[in-house]
Amino acid sequence: MARRGRAPGRRRDLRRQPRGRGAGTVGPSARRRARRRRHRIVDLLVCATPPVAAGVPAHLSGYLASMGCALPYGVAAKLDAPQRPVVALVGDGAMQMSGLLELVTIADRWRSWQDPRFVVLVLHNADLTEVSWEQREMEGNPRFAPSQDVPRFPYAGYAELLGLRGIRVTSSQEADDAWATAFSADRPTVIEAVVDAATPLLPPLMPDSKADKVRAALEQEART
Repeated sequence: MARRGRAPGRRRDLRRQPRGRGAGTVGPSARRRARRRRHRIVDLLVCATPPVAAGVPAHLSGYLASMGCALPYGVAAKLDAPQRPVVALVGDGAMQMSGLLELVTIADRWRSWQDPRFVVLVLHNADLTEVSWEQREMEGNPRFAPSQDVPRFPYAGYAELLGLRGIRVTSSQEADDAWATAFSADRPTVIEAVVDAATPLLPPLMPDSKADKVRAALEQEART
């Protein structure tokens, strides 16, 4: 159970490291690139995401460490309340694990729903990103491509093949229109958002020991 208070050990902001600390120092150019990547994904997922009213039920798998559950959860929610819209947020690894199969189920059943809106946002970065960053943070290991690469796949095109709506987003400027189109569509919609796997899934503050592991892992990747 989470407790309030300061985590053990001194914590620091990785974006405010002093210069000249040797090989582990994050340079200003690297910080600028990280900020740009972070802003791109924030623009796409936060600023452009439609507001959710208070009391709207939501489910996630974080505490269970489950992959591939967003579409099964979404289908179950839609079967329970076919008169309400559903939104599922899915990584490309999870989408290939179970989501593509569930799109077949959605394509088979959506015509019987009172409200046909079922929006699936697929974050397409060709990487098992959460595990990649977890390995860097927890073990100091560089990304291991043979286990982390996710094959490229045309998610929006596959949705169209099934008779659904497919939208491919490659820049933040396209995000608002994509969400508006998805929520005004007469059928389920897949938004395929091409995002950057190099965007850290990490908080800006962390214990020194973890920060050092992340830097060491990234340095190893830079040398390969």
